[in-house]
Amino acid sequence: LYVHCLSDTGAMCYQGLDIAAKRSRKDLNIQGVVWDSCCGPYPEATIVRVLVLTAVWFLCCLRDWTSGESSLKDSLLSSYLMITDRVIPAMIIRWKGQPNPFGLIKGVWAGDFGRDYYKNRFATPELFLYSDTDFYLPYHYMENTVLAMRQNVGAPFRKVMFKGSAHVAHLRNHYKSYIAEIHEFVTQNNNIK
Repeated sequence: LYVHCLSDTGAMCYQGLDIAAKRSRKDLNIQGVVWDSCCGPYPEATIVRVLVLTAVWFLCCLRDWTSGESSLKDSLLSSYLMITDRVIPAMIIRWKGQPNPFGLIKGVWAGDFGRDYYKNRFATPELFLYSDTDFYLPYHYMENTVLAMRQNVGAPFRKVMFKGSAHVAHLRNHYKSYIAEIHEFVTQNNNIK
């Protein structure tokens, strides 16, 4: 089984799957993990970030409504709940100077789950796909923290930094090379350095 995570939301899904597998004592036999725009630092809830996230959420709801994927009522309700259940509580927590617990599973941020993944599955090959222009995952954090930790202990990984693609946009912007990297990783993961 190969796991392919897109952004820290994908890492969060894998984190939940990993917990569920451990609880049920199932060995998923993971042969490799692809981290596409993953393993970012824990996001600080600043006013700008919260407003950006809210705007993106609203635009997604608007797109869903205009494409017919949801009703106007559902889109408005989703936006309302985003503001009342996420935005306002996050800002209150921020103003009180407390850490924001949103997005943690058993107290662990998905980006940290990915960052520290090699510690629990040292022999599992990993492929990191990231960009020099990712707003959410700065390449210097990826290289100086996530990848440096693996390099220091000799964990098996491969890295590909795409030029100019936005967060989780590498497949769209670099289709042929992205597919080639995935194919090579899956078929020849014994040669990862």
